[in-house]
Amino acid sequence: MKSVLSLFSGIGGLCHHGISAAGLSHKFQVRQFVEISLHSQSQLRHEQPQIPIHPDITTYFCHRGQFDIVCGGFPCSGTSNSGNRQGLDDPRSALWAEQFRIIDSNRPAIALIENPTGLLALRNGNYPQRPFPNRVYMRMGNYTRILPWLAA
Repeated sequence: MKSVLSLFSGIGGLCHHGISAAGLSHKFQVRQFVEISLHSQSQLRHEQPQIPIHPDITTYFCHRGQFDIVCGGFPCSGTSNSGNRQGLDDPRSALWAEQFRIIDSNRPAIALIENPTGLLALRNGNYPQRPFPNRVYMRMGNYTRILPWLAA
């Protein structure tokens, strides 16, 4: 069974519920949630009481190889077309760096990163193939396949 780390877990929609809805619970299991919202934590504890929850991504650490897959969608306030359009410089959207710090330390086989399509339009109105700074891909491209998943 492949172990999954869920970052910015919310109420578990992307990872936990996504795995279940896809009928893949026999192949993938969330082993750790990282979520700051007390309301979301309460919901996660109610549905998955056996899975630990860490409350702050900036203080979460894992070791190399601890998880097979890391997934999550960092706050989209700066990258959403309906947001403030500050891009990755928005203080909440800037938490993408924490997500990549964790991916870099864990070095999973796959990192699934969800964010709105506005993320692609951040570079002078052009749609880059790589929405994150090239240094991110250069550092991680040797050991992790990064799969951007763009929400509508």
